[in-house]
Amino acid sequence: FHEVGGEVVFGNFNNLPLTIPFYWITHFLTAHWAIEYLILTNLLVRLLVCFVFMKTTPKLSQIQRLPFYLVFLFWGGEYPITTTFLIVALLMYFFTRGISSLRRISTIGFLPLLFGLGLLTKFFVIPIFFAFYYYLFFHLGKKRETGIHLLLIGSIALLMLVPFGLGNVIDSTILFNLNLGQRAVYATFYPNVFSGLLKWIGLESVYGVLAAGGFLFSVGFFDGDYFKKMIYVCFSFMILMPTPEPQFLPILFYIVVVSKYSESYERVTHPFLSDR
Repeated sequence: FHEVGGEVVFGNFNNLPLTIPFYWITHFLTAHWAIEYLILTNLLVRLLVCFVFMKTTPKLSQIQRLPFYLVFLFWGGEYPITTTFLIVALLMYFFTRGISSLRRISTIGFLPLLFGLGLLTKFFVIPIFFAFYYYLFFHLGKKRETGIHLLLIGSIALLMLVPFGLGNVIDSTILFNLNLGQRAVYATFYPNVFSGLLKWIGLESVYGVLAAGGFLFSVGFFDGDYFKKMIYVCFSFMILMPTPEPQFLPILFYIVVVSKYSESYERVTHPFLSDR
């Protein structure tokens, strides 16, 4: 349920299924649930995020990492973004420090699994997914690898969604969030930059088409190396979302920090994607 206009409004769950596993485990183990349990669960899982960050940035000392640990642990601790944050942290690890590991295995690697699971959490994995595979396909010309990855990702997502009903999930998540009128009735709606403009000029009915088109345009528009492209596309995604989503800012901050670390310390350009 959501509180809309001071009243409780019941509706379908409008997040993807893998948003809740850690919270379900907490509820199963404690037989209780409240905001403090959510915050505690977030804190425990974010300790794993900090561990992944440590492994991703081996050239930093613990003192240098400490301010980032505090940000990753406590910024937005009340938001249900735990699974998304952990998967994004793992993706960033493989984009940087996981290079040697990916060389020793097939080109399939772990990325399809992480993306397949990540796309079933909060929506913020979407811009990372599009930026990566656009870069892989168009900039690096890895058409075969892209096709294999997308097939595996689709298979993983399909298998995970079947128990919940594929049509029901799509209707209650993606289509729900692209319909400003429906979202305003069944959930909280605060105008974002783009959605607010369309609502102001009376074009909210075409928000879904224009937002999706604008996002796809941003994927192809921004050039440069992969990390820069990913950050630009993530910012565009934040602007085009139906409502402001401060819950994603800690994850975006994590991406920027790791990207700058890679640029400053590693000087790598994704050799795990090469033919060598």
